[in-house]
Order: sequence, then structure tokens, then C-alpha cells
Amino acid sequence: MNRTQLRSVVGFNFPIMIDTPDCGTNSDTFITSNVANDLIQADPQHNLIFSAHAYWYAFANNDSATMAAKINAVLVANIPFVLGEVANLQDDVNPCAYILNYKPLLNYCQQKKVNWLDWSWDNDVCPARQISSNGNFNSLTTYGEDIVNNPGYGLLTVSAPKSRFLLNGCSTGINDKTVENSIVLYPNPASDRITIKASGKFAGLVFSITDQTGQTVITGKLSMESTVVDVNRLTEGIYLLKVGEQRIQLFEILK
Repeated sequence: MNRTQLRSVVGFNFPIMIDTPDCGTNSDTFITSNVANDLIQADPQHNLIFSAHAYWYAFANNDSATMAAKINAVLVANIPFVLGEVANLQDDVNPCAYILNYKPLLNYCQQKKVNWLDWSWDNDVCPARQISSNGNFNSLTTYGEDIVNNPGYGLLTVSAPKSRFLLNGCSTGINDKTVENSIVLYPNPASDRITIKASGKFAGLVFSITDQTGQTVITGKLSMESTVVDVNRLTEGIYLLKVGEQRIQLFEILK
């Protein structure tokens, strides 16, 4: 699927995040080769975000000065950027093999107003890398306490920096009306059936499922509660659920 299909057939009108090469560790090549700006210009909406993964030693060799230099290089290149995976430990042959020097990196990100995402909440092969021991906020690990409550970069103690690339301020688009009028699809990925739960204005509407070429493969009508859809005949791939005139959600079929 190419960029035109993502925007026109699938209907992606939101920012698309693209990882830098080598599992997100090589932000330098992405900048010096001008690939990032070339991709932005190739996107019909010019609406891309680029991500590097500080989960890996290879991102900056665990060195604070190198981390700062990489962040500065991204800022000079003037491209929308986030750190997509920040962690305290990296796996190798065994889980939790290497200690990562993440604290100076997050302090520098806060200073330079660069946003980041943490790895991970729970269900990780390395329990000490989880923010929560059991998925509940009241069960933060030692690492989780730092990510949430650190006075320099904590998620609760410091407000997220607002990107200079934002237009018309910052809004999540989530409010009571949005919650009341929602579509939930599960499981995702699926193999033989999916369940669609519709609320508010979506309940009772006609739905369709299209494949990557834009061809409609399944149609039906949503019930007022849960609608079970047989997708067993569909081949592996990515599909789009559309309800009424709105493109709702992508989901994957695995066999």
C-alpha cells in the first residue's frame, strides 16, 4: 500500500508516524539524506511525524552527550519528531540485559520540548521495564514511579511540551459527546470473527468492510448493542470498517 492509498482509499486524515531506519535507531541517516523532508513533500497532506527509539543502546550508545547531539540535529532539521520508545532496560539474549541511561535523555527532551513515549505499561518480558506491575495505576513499579512522578520529566508532575508544529492550538478531540457516540471493534487482529459495539449515533447504522484496494467485502447493519461479524472467508491483510459515511477503524486479519 502506497501513500496515495493510505490517504485516499483507506482515508487516513490524521498524522502518520514513521520510524527511522534500523528499528528506529538511525535518526542521523534519516536527516542527512533528506528522506524525512522528501516523505513530507510526497504525502498529499504533508502530515507526518518521525520517531526514533531510545529503547536501543544503538540509538546514542547510552551516552548523554550523544543523545543531546541527536536531539539537536533533529531540531535543526526542523521535522516533526518524537522518541517513540524510551526504556530503562534493553533485552538481548536474555531479558533486561542492559541498563539504559534514559534519565538525562528525558531531562534534555523536556528542556528542548521534544515529546516521547515510554516502553512499556505492562505485559513485558522484562518486568522491571514495566510502568505498572499488573496494569493498574496504583501498582507502579520503581521505574513507573520515576516515569510518572519524576520532578523533571514525570508524566504527572510536568506538563507535556507542546509541539511548535501544531496548528490552531492543541485538542485531543475527546469529550462527553465523543464517548457517547463511539465504535469499538475487537479482537484486533482477528481470524474468524469480530465484534462491533456501537453506541449513540452509530447504533443501527449500516456498516461496510473494505480491503486494501477499496473493494467492499462485507456489509451489514449494526445492532443496538454488539454485532458479531463472520470474517473467516477474508484473507490475511488490513481492512477498514466504515459506518455510515465515516471511516472508523482499521483492523487486521491473521490466519
